[in-house]
Amino acid sequence: MERGGRPEGQQPGRLSRRVFVARTALTGLTAAGLTRIATARRVMAEGASAPGNANLREAPLRLRVLPAPVWIERIRGRQRLSFDLLVQNDDTVEWTLKFIGLRVFEQGKIIWTRRLDYEAVAPSIATLGDTAIPPQGQLYLFNPFPSFDSTLPLGHLRCSLLLSTSAGAHAIRAVDIHPKPYQQHTPLQLPLQGRILADEGHDYYAAHRRVPLFIPLSFFRGRAIQANFARYATDFMIVDEKGVTFPGGGGDYFGYGYAPTPAPATNNGYFGFGAPIFAPGDGTVVAARNDVKDNPPWKIIKQSAGEGNHVIIDHGHGEFSYLLHCQQGSVSVKSGDRVRRGQVIAKLGNSGSSYVPHLHYQVTSSSEWGEGLPVRFVEFDLVRGAQTIRVTDDCPDTGEIVIA
Repeated sequence: MERGGRPEGQQPGRLSRRVFVARTALTGLTAAGLTRIATARRVMAEGASAPGNANLREAPLRLRVLPAPVWIERIRGRQRLSFDLLVQNDDTVEWTLKFIGLRVFEQGKIIWTRRLDYEAVAPSIATLGDTAIPPQGQLYLFNPFPSFDSTLPLGHLRCSLLLSTSAGAHAIRAVDIHPKPYQQHTPLQLPLQGRILADEGHDYYAAHRRVPLFIPLSFFRGRAIQANFARYATDFMIVDEKGVTFPGGGGDYFGYGYAPTPAPATNNGYFGFGAPIFAPGDGTVVAARNDVKDNPPWKIIKQSAGEGNHVIIDHGHGEFSYLLHCQQGSVSVKSGDRVRRGQVIAKLGNSGSSYVPHLHYQVTSSSEWGEGLPVRFVEFDLVRGAQTIRVTDDCPDTGEIVIA
């Protein structure tokens, strides 16, 4: 055995047969399968005229980008893209996604590239979960490359997918995407005051972000929704200087349905319950509700109104603020009322689809639960230990604590 662990006689950079067999077994691919996929990957990079593309075939597979347009969101010096990919399989056989790549172009030249594929002992494509598309079925993908450096031009992207069948056939689907920076028209302030936790935002892993479109979902009683109204939503909670939502808090928290220990028995045990909610911007109230009972902590009362008590404000220019889960009896405005930025309009509650007192806030493109829009607030202070940093024209990210 040579130094560095390479067997004597083995050429540098080459796998021994034992390692190669182990690797192909772990990835579920034969040597011939690896060769075919490598050829297909080369075709993706070089074009359909590349040599060795005999295994590529025309297949009834459709690729669609959602939503349109794709907006560029800016948070703390990073650019984010929140788009989805829907693959429809109209074939009579199952297809499986083996590779997804994203390239950024500037003046026709590639300037940035990323991919998820089948390679490595634990292939990166596995991070997407189920990648099989049954006959006449669909595969829904959330863009796995959501964050970019602020200096990277994002005007032209190309997303490419390589799909395979168990018989060894391969197909490639690609789509060009032209994201646009979102220009917010309405100056908005945070709708709460004090020390605020962005408990659940809209990053790649957030529940607000991960809502498939055009696919029946049990959460929506088997209906398929046409737009993700919560694509850029944030759940805000009031915390104290220790960063907890109730006195003595800080125990383990495992998400909805699993209460921390100890947990307050009533909503009044939470710092935020009953806190004033402020109109984030000038506008006209187009919807309001005030009669939905507040849930006890960690127990949702069966009711039809998932949004609970709420206020929807039309700011003009196709921008609508949604403020949900307000306290029963606290909504002080009605449809048709004009409101000014900073005006008290309700109190923070626990009504609708809510386990603990919090405010769900989002901006969408219509008053009928349209597609979500990026949000930027005029200013707030970002908590960084004993210090705070003044931030302007930005949005709190998931898990951050800010002061407004």
